Order: sequence, then structure tokens, then C-alpha cells
Amino acid sequence: MEERARRPALRLHPWSSPHGAGGQRRRGDGEAEGMRDLARAIERFGEIYQRVEGGKQRQVIELEKQRMQFAKDLEVQRMQLFMDT
Repeated sequence: MEERARRPALRLHPWSSPHGAGGQRRRGDGEAEGMRDLARAIERFGEIYQRVEGGKQRQVIELEKQRMQFAKDLEVQRMQLFMDT
């Protein structure tokens, strides 16, 4: 009896299908285009999010600088008032 070479079994995650998403054998052009549009939208969202977060960070830094200047000015006024009395 001739022994045939055994191929290892393909192991899939329990939630995956051997035919891809939704059990389909191949994606249509419309679905592929939709996926590209989704990828572009996600990328654009990421870029906008980075710009907004960068702006917020700059604003926080500016407010902190203003707070420190105000505290310094207040301390100078307090010292002057103390020296005048």
C-alpha cells in the first residue's frame, strides 16, 4: 500500500469562514470599492483627529503659560502691597 503525503490541516478561527467575510467566495467590485472608501474615510478621520488633538494641546500649553504669568503678576502685586505697608 502506497502512503500518500499528508498535508497539515488548515486551522481557522472558530468565527472565520474558509471563503472570507460572510462566507462569500470573492468580493465584487462594488464591495472592494466600498472597502477602499471606508479605508480612505478612516484615514481622513485619523488625520483630522490628529490636527484637532494637536490644536487642543497647543491651547492647553498657552493657557498654562497665561496661568503662570497671572500667578507671577499676582505675587508681585502682593509683594508690593506688603512692602508699602
